[in-house]
Amino acid sequence: ALPLPAAVYNALTRADFGDLRVFNTVGKPVPHTLFRPEGTAPPEVWSKVAFFPMPEPARTENGTSDIRIETRKDGSIVHIRTRGAAASATGTATPRHILDLSGLKTPIDGLRLSWKEIQHRLHTLSVETSTDLAHWQPLVNRASVGALNFLGHQLSRTQVDLPERTYTYLRLSWSSPLEGAALSDVSARSPSGKKTLARESLTLSPHAVKKNAQEAYFDYTAAGHRPTDRIRIDLPTPGSLAQVTLFSRPNKEAEWRRRYAGLAYHLEQAGAELTSDPVTFTATADPHWRLSIQSDPSLLTDTPRLILGWRPHQLVFAANDGGPFRLTYGQSDVHAADSRLDALLAELKRTNGCLLYT
Repeated sequence: ALPLPAAVYNALTRADFGDLRVFNTVGKPVPHTLFRPEGTAPPEVWSKVAFFPMPEPARTENGTSDIRIETRKDGSIVHIRTRGAAASATGTATPRHILDLSGLKTPIDGLRLSWKEIQHRLHTLSVETSTDLAHWQPLVNRASVGALNFLGHQLSRTQVDLPERTYTYLRLSWSSPLEGAALSDVSARSPSGKKTLARESLTLSPHAVKKNAQEAYFDYTAAGHRPTDRIRIDLPTPGSLAQVTLFSRPNKEAEWRRRYAGLAYHLEQAGAELTSDPVTFTATADPHWRLSIQSDPSLLTDTPRLILGWRPHQLVFAANDGGPFRLTYGQSDVHAADSRLDALLAELKRTNGCLLYT
């Protein structure tokens, strides 16, 4: 199976991708079809992780810091202690935490942090990884978590994305004292065992803008067709928040279809940023998009962009006649191809859990 490149999607003229053809070495079209991963994502699996506050390094008599981490034979952490001069006063929030993932034998791709009390403040942290608690490698240079109350809206972010792999220990280093905030729970997110193609993206700027005192419209058009199932509403400048509605349509004569209604925001506090999550919906090949701002447009400090996201199709074709093969696309006057791959479709669906895009 061949993942379709972004250049193909940019040039397709039909929403059903019917202008795509595969030719063999003598110029004869061969049967082909397109697959996409199943639309329903598997549920996330979360596992609780032991975490340990790491106090400020104390000073010994010879002026060196001394932090002792005691572990069991299996590598799990028992406790973390300081030896030497008195450490930070009791109750002062620690600027670092050690996470013990030695008991997790499967890859993870994210963390979720919970707090004992809701703190209306954003925190910035970095993440490092280690296999021996002595040598640390940077993993995430900067991430923001926490909660804000902005113009009557309760906004929060509790998750930190990580590169997918197996970890032994992680260290969270906070950019500033947590000032009374204390972690109550840390969980690790395990991805499903089913491998999927990497996502592609396309950033759109509006080609038409209409504004009045109560509302603003931003229109966008993407070249070609792609199976868009996720959009990030990008507000480039911090301090932006708006009630928005997102629409799409297949052509300029069709009615707009609503894809999302809710908040979009990009906020900042003490160097930490909080942005709205991507909007997700059933995949559509619509190239025309409209973003409507119902709240006061003055709350937007810059022109919003749309970042379209999709997982590419996999192209499957009959290679009985020998290669090389040639892929063509972009002709608007051709009819949809008759793939005649019923047996191949059934086998691929059985073995790979894929479905035909329609």
